[in-house]
Amino acid sequence: MTTACFQPPHVAQAASDPGHPSCDLVSLDGGHTFAAAMGDIIHMRQLASKGFALFVMNNVYCEGAVGSDGGSDQEEVQRRQLQQQAELQDHCQGPTAALEAAVRHGLVEVVKVGATG
Repeated sequence: MTTACFQPPHVAQAASDPGHPSCDLVSLDGGHTFAAAMGDIIHMRQLASKGFALFVMNNVYCEGAVGSDGGSDQEEVQRRQLQQQAELQDHCQGPTAALEAAVRHGLVEVVKVGATG
């Protein structure tokens, strides 16, 4: 039987519960600081099935772009693009750094990076 785990509100408690089912699919969309994201990876890894589990992690390797609505001047479009890129950088920097550290330490392996939007 395949079990999917979507990050529970108290992931640390679920990870320490021996009765919690192991997961074949793990979806991470949690904290945006390095410490929070790394904690999410470590705890969700404890919930993962032994041998193989697929992790889906949100807010990593983000790229930002704001399209023109056709009614704004170029300076306003550029200002909005810079603002959104800064917000995405803040939002994605911690999870990306945590994922890269987890890869370096052999906790997870990146198979594919994709974008949604």
